Amino acid sequence: MEVLQALAEVYKTPVHGSEIAIPARYGHGYVKVLNLSDGMSVMLSDVTLRSTLVLNRRPGRSLFYVLQFNEVVSDSLPYKLSDNHAEHLFHMHQNIVLLTNSQVSSKFIMPAGIRIRSVKIILEKQHLLQYYGPQMVESFLSNYFSQLVKNGVIEPIDADCRVLLDALLEQRASHPLPFTFTTNRCMLLIEHFVQKFMKRMESQQQSFKLTDDEINRLMKAEAQLMKNYSKAPPVIEELAKLCAMSPTKLKKDFKALYGYPIYEYYQKNRMKRARALVIEGNHSIKEVGLLVGYTNLSHFAGAFKKEFGIVPSALSVQDETLVMPQIKED
Repeated sequence: MEVLQALAEVYKTPVHGSEIAIPARYGHGYVKVLNLSDGMSVMLSDVTLRSTLVLNRRPGRSLFYVLQFNEVVSDSLPYKLSDNHAEHLFHMHQNIVLLTNSQVSSKFIMPAGIRIRSVKIILEKQHLLQYYGPQMVESFLSNYFSQLVKNGVIEPIDADCRVLLDALLEQRASHPLPFTFTTNRCMLLIEHFVQKFMKRMESQQQSFKLTDDEINRLMKAEAQLMKNYSKAPPVIEELAKLCAMSPTKLKKDFKALYGYPIYEYYQKNRMKRARALVIEGNHSIKEVGLLVGYTNLSHFAGAFKKEFGIVPSALSVQDETLVMPQIKED
């Protein structure tokens, strides 16, 4: 809540409950803070600023972590975060996942004119220990921060994250279990981040061998691929030109970073978006099909069943399950 109060003072706007609206003279959007269980909290925001905002975080005495997921709604090329990672300077205009801790000073720059959707989860080590053994938690934290210092942010946002971000940022005010819903989605985001990073460390996938510039260009290709499901996806040659890679290198490096070939990744995540829209309940099945690029309802139903084992009409709001991460033993 301290950050929310500080932002309210900067933008000279009142706090309503746990939320502020950015005044039109400074931009538009909102920032909202929710306190969850056991001292965990989450900040949700969707903002476009007229002037660049610089946030300085000084080292604190108590140790906590901030896990943030930033999605940029922009056609511009993502930029490198910093040439000096040791100074912990982060330009928040990329589709990235970033973990920082309170005992290291950090500077975050939010540029003007770029819409940034963000979920920031404030947690302590105890929250990780609830679901993972002490050895895994220590291994994860030490390896992650070592990579952060040496190489900067190496974790791009992916479509699995986007589904959960959409659920949090577009949550209906009338949701019957808002607290449980928000807590669950935050824990799923944490689980996804930890598991993905540790899997990459264990298997030593090629993504660690990619340069910052190559990762940034692949992130641009992924963002373009996921930009609009209602239209046919861009062809390989178009994506290759967009990120200045040969088609062969693009296909090889994309699979190394995201785990699937380009169009398999696109199709899987198009179906995940469709499932989220069906569960949301604001559109008919036909409308959902159109939103994800299907003009033929039977083709849409067939693709949906192939991915999830059921047709979309068999899914409803009541079918939405709240699945917490499983405890992982050392």
